[in-house]
Amino acid sequence: MSALHLIRHGAIAELRLDNPAKLNAFTVEMLSALEPHCAEIERDDAVRAVVITAEDSKAFCAGADILAWSELNAAEFSRHWVRDGHRI
Repeated sequence: MSALHLIRHGAIAELRLDNPAKLNAFTVEMLSALEPHCAEIERDDAVRAVVITAEDSKAFCAGADILAWSELNAAEFSRHWVRDGHRI
């Protein structure tokens, strides 16, 4: 199950962070899910706004999940966080 959901509300696209156990900290998987969601939103001319929300009310997003990202070597980190993150 993805920790990043795309939900439609008419002309509004909602991207919902869903990693409450870690205060919605951003994982490798969430970054990977973000690109296809953004591409889908971009292709849909009916979307007029994008709202980013969080499932848990304790925190919107604690930032990057450092533990998850630390499992990557330098090349993997650069490819995912730097290259993919900047492209998105």
